[in-house]
Amino acid sequence: MSNSKIHHIAPSEVEELAVMFKALSNPNRLRLYLELLPHLQSGRICSSSEEQVESCQKEIAQRMELAPSTVSHHFKELKNAKLIFLKRRGKSVDIQINIHALKQIRSFLNL
Repeated sequence: MSNSKIHHIAPSEVEELAVMFKALSNPNRLRLYLELLPHLQSGRICSSSEEQVESCQKEIAQRMELAPSTVSHHFKELKNAKLIFLKRRGKSVDIQINIHALKQIRSFLNL
């Protein structure tokens, strides 16, 4: 890897990437994120009432053999790392992959 390419990364982007990689360093969180990636085309993973999103989380938890509360915690950590968005709209909730963050990671890995 050429050092000249590394110098083109802004310090703020280095910080953002570090936060993302830290969040993804947890094996279960990485598995969850990988579970969400196939939904990238539609942009939405769950888009429905809070009860239906909880059901979606329970389904994911069951598939991953984790407690629903653990999946909820991992969703929050992915959100805090800006890897996903949780958008509340009244009684509805959308869970979306942050495409900009994914592009940042891909760009970094292609150095």
